[in-house]
Amino acid sequence: MGIAEERREKLSRMRLYVITGDHGGEAETVRTIEGALEGGANVVQLRKKTMPKGEQYTIALALRRLTHIHGALFIVNDHPDIAIAADADGVHLGQDDLPPGVVRDLPGFGGSRPRPPFTRAPITLRSARSIRHRPRKAGSR
Repeated sequence: MGIAEERREKLSRMRLYVITGDHGGEAETVRTIEGALEGGANVVQLRKKTMPKGEQYTIALALRRLTHIHGALFIVNDHPDIAIAADADGVHLGQDDLPPGVVRDLPGFGGSRPRPPFTRAPITLRSARSIRHRPRKAGSR
């Protein structure tokens, strides 16, 4: 089974999707996510909107290791570069981020490296081939 098929299989068995909060540094975030994974989470999304990207990258590497150990998927919010560098399983792209087609063409998402699934607000995981954009309802965030 290829990586893309393996990721789709994990998504089909998704029970608990955990999104990190904006507060807390590396140690607190890792502790929280480790507990969530031990409690049955099988998808983790790194979402630190106000944290500098260098710190997010450090946390991403730690969370990638944890999710790999627990057989969970790892998604990075908003930053395809961090997703590529941390070998994440996917990236969540919001309304104000790069379009999915542009991200798919970035070095690291094509060629021999499998393309990860993408998410687009509202959170809906799709394979890279079947992604669609669903606009938010007026007034939602």
